[in-house]
Amino acid sequence: MMATRLLLIVGLALPALLGWAGGGPTGFVVLYNPDDPVSLAVANHYQQVRGIPEGNMLPLTLPASLEKDGAWILVEAVRAQLAARGLSGQVQGIALVGLLPAGVRLPEGNGSLSLACLLFDAPNHSSAVGFPKAGCNTAYRLPPLPTITLNSYTPVNGHLYWPTSLVGPTDRAALSPKAAMAAIDAAKAADGVRPQGIIYWPLNTDVRSTTREFEIEQVTPVWDALGIRYSITRGNWVKSRGDIAGGVAGFTYADVAQDNAYLPGAWVDHLTSYGGVFIDNWQMPCTDFLLAGAGGSAGTMSEPYAIAGKFPHAHIFTHFRNGASLAEAFWQSIGYLAEILPVGDPLMQPYAVFPRVTITDPKPGATLTGTRKLAVTVAGPACEPA
Repeated sequence: MMATRLLLIVGLALPALLGWAGGGPTGFVVLYNPDDPVSLAVANHYQQVRGIPEGNMLPLTLPASLEKDGAWILVEAVRAQLAARGLSGQVQGIALVGLLPAGVRLPEGNGSLSLACLLFDAPNHSSAVGFPKAGCNTAYRLPPLPTITLNSYTPVNGHLYWPTSLVGPTDRAALSPKAAMAAIDAAKAADGVRPQGIIYWPLNTDVRSTTREFEIEQVTPVWDALGIRYSITRGNWVKSRGDIAGGVAGFTYADVAQDNAYLPGAWVDHLTSYGGVFIDNWQMPCTDFLLAGAGGSAGTMSEPYAIAGKFPHAHIFTHFRNGASLAEAFWQSIGYLAEILPVGDPLMQPYAVFPRVTITDPKPGATLTGTRKLAVTVAGPACEPA
């Protein structure tokens, strides 16, 4: 049996600024599998790249099975780690790194739930009774509703969340450890770049494509108002494009490299049944987009059927443009919690506008003694809740 590899990154929420809602590195703790060298290596790399404090690096062993009571055992283990460090109620997000059980089969033939959806909804459950379960996502927000911050301490419609994302799944059908670390580097470099490329939306007659076509009329007026460029084309995917800022697609398999250039922080996902399966998959795993240069994607780990709400709504690009992080944009774009698994650094914020803080007094090089007040100026977005 193949060894299970797991890394969880749990974020602590900081006061949000407009365009800075995704939090900062000191607000994240890393839970990793201490028995797996790949998990440990990727954890250490993430810590270095994102500046995670050493005290936030915590070990966690994944249960051998998430069936039956295993899912609740995992949630309780995460809660115990947070309580031991005095971090309960401060979680802003969870990221998973490495190989992991894809999810859990729900009882009585009620389908499956990905580990990401399971953890996202976990703060709303106080016992194993009725947990885990699929259902409507109370964090689902489409414009004109504003983009908001999701976490475990600010209720949204009376609910709290652990926004969860998979960072660097490693295996022969996904990302090698080297590729996983390169993806982490690229995600950090994408922060605040605000790429001005094009969102590509190729259409075809496959139900994988037609299922989300109705969203075009919903999003394009908003994108026009925000200046988001897009191209509605025909086919499975585009080729020889050097300006891909994102994409919405539906197909079983395509060569998504094809001399394409994906701009920093690009999000691209394709609707198909098994895009979130990374081993022995006859369909294209969503990680192929990351290998081609995209910053994030998503796929389902078991049969979702052609239900649009189980996949990201195209307004995910609206949330990104509003400055949201990957985790915030994704979870506000999912209507139904079931089989979906997002892939990418949850902290990635390609369209964030970060405030610039300057100490104007004392002057650089001044020698200080005792207690001294500092004069500080802040330039950038307005300091108001996101």
